[in-house]
Amino acid sequence: MAHDFKERKSRLIRLPEDLPDTFRVWLNWVMEHTILSPISTGVGLESTKEFTRLVDAYILGQKLVDVAFQDAIMDAIVAKAWTKDSKGCLPTLGPSQILTIYQETLPDSALRHFVVDQ
Repeated sequence: MAHDFKERKSRLIRLPEDLPDTFRVWLNWVMEHTILSPISTGVGLESTKEFTRLVDAYILGQKLVDVAFQDAIMDAIVAKAWTKDSKGCLPTLGPSQILTIYQETLPDSALRHFVVDQ
């Protein structure tokens, strides 16, 4: 907001494509330096929902140019992949999740590399 952007005058930045829960994860990171997404120990639908929340948070961090937040999200994703039940694997990703990752992240993003490695 340091330049002649309209947001500087209005002091309002709109992020209509981002969910409030995703923004709360980032806001909690700013205030507490913790990721507000429980690492579930199960697999299946809950695991996939959690992974989707983390991916959305990573994408928000990219938009906000918050590299430290993106790094913390990647740490949470790695921790999720290495829970006792997941045995080093991410939940099965559907075509829409993979498409989202590739459309919304930069080519050299850590998230893309991690998904390919998995």
